[in-house]
Amino acid sequence: MNETDLLTFIRQKNLQRFNVDPQIASQRLDAMGSWIATVESDQNPQAANPKSSARGLYQYTKDSLNTALNRLQNTIGRDQMPDWAIKARSHKDASRLSPDQQKILFEVDTFQKKGSDQYLKNILQGNEQAVVDLYRNLHHTNTDAAIEKRIEKLLPQLDLQPVKFLTAASDLVDQERIQIPELEGAYDSYQLPSLASDLVRATPVMKPRQAQPKQKPTPPQDAPDNYIPGFLEAMQRALGLK
Repeated sequence: MNETDLLTFIRQKNLQRFNVDPQIASQRLDAMGSWIATVESDQNPQAANPKSSARGLYQYTKDSLNTALNRLQNTIGRDQMPDWAIKARSHKDASRLSPDQQKILFEVDTFQKKGSDQYLKNILQGNEQAVVDLYRNLHHTNTDAAIEKRIEKLLPQLDLQPVKFLTAASDLVDQERIQIPELEGAYDSYQLPSLASDLVRATPVMKPRQAQPKQKPTPPQDAPDNYIPGFLEAMQRALGLK
């Protein structure tokens, strides 16, 4: 199981106890982890605290890393432990793990910490203060004045509002073929891609034909009710791509 699949499995297994949309939940977990990594290490996966054994993105000490590894094993089973996790039990250095591996341990550790559900429930609902409370009470306990100053400085960077994506072209139009005046003089057809991202980012596959004199675009007689002149350009402008 690669790191992406492992993280997905951990999230799916733990999010079952929360009544949340999986896509929004994943975005908020990403935002939570990113902000905590910023506070702890400026998102440096090789960060090392000269005064302790704390290492990596989330500044796990040797003891806390071992706890996170135990929680990973409790979640996926001893037989499913990846090689990098088995080796980490020996070297006990989070900075020797990849950023994705560190993220896996951070999330499985956070999910399984006693008392974390009360914070995670609010975090998954978009409560940014709950991230700060979880950080203070469960991740970096007994914060000092320097850490509190970092929290205050970096708090504006914490954003749990989900990004809304258009996942399918059907979110935009209900038909398979759209009429775009700017393309009507040069192409026989414009086939709607399956994803909205393809529509605005990818080069469409078209059938070129001989050029014809340009005419003022007018809707065809059989134009559908949702005929949208200049659809492609409008979408590109709306998404900031043009």
